[in-house]
Amino acid sequence: MRGFDTPNRLPGFWLNFEEALNGRLLAGTNDPSASSSSLSPEFTRLAQLTGNDKYYDAIDRVRQFLVRSQDHTRLPGMWPTTLDFRHEAANGDTLTLGALADSL
Repeated sequence: MRGFDTPNRLPGFWLNFEEALNGRLLAGTNDPSASSSSLSPEFTRLAQLTGNDKYYDAIDRVRQFLVRSQDHTRLPGMWPTTLDFRHEAANGDTLTLGALADSL
């Protein structure tokens, strides 16, 4: 799963195939918060269907980051529309209940 093959094992929003193949892929610093979060049902089900926990483990790292950052955002309990997956920070100042954050 090259998309999760980053130093901190969190995915980037953009997948650069050359960087992924060469092991130089980095998680994003200003990615839509819903982008990685919306993979949760699919990866959980994929783990169930295949019996391979690597899919659940990958998406669980995203969940753990969200749990750790939840009380440290500008409005505790809500995540900003963009997240810094590379540094595992939720410092954005734009919050919404709609687009870009509707899958959290």
